[in-house]
Amino acid sequence: MHVLYRVLLLLLLLLFITVYVLIKVLDISYNGINVIEPSNLLAGLHHLNTLYIEGNLIHTLADAAIEGTRVLAKLVISGNQLTTPDANILYGLEYLEEVDVGNNPFECTCALLPFLTWTNTTPVLVLGSGDFNR
Repeated sequence: MHVLYRVLLLLLLLLFITVYVLIKVLDISYNGINVIEPSNLLAGLHHLNTLYIEGNLIHTLADAAIEGTRVLAKLVISGNQLTTPDANILYGLEYLEEVDVGNNPFECTCALLPFLTWTNTTPVLVLGSGDFNR
């Protein structure tokens, strides 16, 4: 019985890992998250194409750990605490088609310029852009 229990536990673990790496849409909105550690939640989600992290407490795109999401096409990061999003991270998301950055407290400083340049030159659909002066 003990061996059968271990085999069943191992099979369940393998099933969980298989399902986990195949996740395409992840919604972790409104959870009070301020940092997503790259080695934790998003690591290994190589098929993730839609990520909802709205309504959290994220201050920078680096805090969202999205750099490792290879095929991310849609990012909803509205309603966080972004002040000067790092355009270099967005440039690195080669499959990105849509990003929602609305309802963030953007700071009108020179540090915002690379992000504004990115919003004006990218083919990506940028939603919530009315929250800052383009």
